[in-house]
Amino acid sequence: MRYSYQHTACRPPNPRCTIYSRGISQGEKDYIVWKHNYLRSLVAQGYERTNNQPPAANMMQMVWDEELATVAQKHADQCIFAHDCPECRSVEAFSVGQNIATRAKTGNTLPVPNWESTIQSLYDEVKDFYPKWISPFRAPKYPMTGHYTQALWATSWKVGCGYTIHSYSNDPRFQYVELYTCNYGPTGNLYMQDMYKIGPTCSQCPENTCCGRQCEMMGVRSDFDGLCSKVRASEEFQRNSSWRLRHDTLETMNSDSIKLNSDHWHHTYWICRYDLETPSSSHYNGSILHRKVKKIQGCSVAISKSY
Repeated sequence: MRYSYQHTACRPPNPRCTIYSRGISQGEKDYIVWKHNYLRSLVAQGYERTNNQPPAANMMQMVWDEELATVAQKHADQCIFAHDCPECRSVEAFSVGQNIATRAKTGNTLPVPNWESTIQSLYDEVKDFYPKWISPFRAPKYPMTGHYTQALWATSWKVGCGYTIHSYSNDPRFQYVELYTCNYGPTGNLYMQDMYKIGPTCSQCPENTCCGRQCEMMGVRSDFDGLCSKVRASEEFQRNSSWRLRHDTLETMNSDSIKLNSDHWHHTYWICRYDLETPSSSHYNGSILHRKVKKIQGCSVAISKSY
């Protein structure tokens, strides 16, 4: 489905610029997610004392999203330091927010991407942001704080970024120009909505999320204090003896494995109905709650989406 005839994903690279380097390594992806979550955790726990930022009750832990990253990379390939239109970067699951940054460099040495300082510069707008604008969100246009508020928007829990080093034919003053683009979903900076819910950390986590010790008990990875971690739909236990299975394997009586197709967040997975042994044989294997299977009665395919 095309959401706009000018959708960024459909646009070829800008022919008016020369791209010397593009894309993001796996290590950079990991760092981008880590840096966002580190800063979100700082605010969520009430540790950001600049202007006395209050703690967040519903701050989500972010994960990398390849679809957002693909569109962000297409934006960076345009070599234009300007936001694309909201519908130009939308995806099926949600509307998408965006932060962009640029640096220009003289000399003949190719610059090295610096995601640490780039993301930190977005966050540093906190110096101009006041708690009275959090709930509901109504920050003024100036001074500029929209980069900070998007990066810290509680319900934006997916991020994907793109990067280019390029020259631009209309500006010969600089040998190299870097363009950083990060897309966020669902979008933040929604006027008169809550940037986040003010209250005790993790006290109002959304449905299908967990926090802290609760995540440990569910076998869900939670690396940052104060953040609500998404529980994959495929890990949820259905009490009517149907089971939503994990994406890797299912342990059965004959030790066969059932492989499931999943991209982790947009799930295509099997739901199978079983004859089960008595409840006393239930046990927890560290990842999913399951019972030993006597007989598989039949399976069907289900698709779910996380919004």
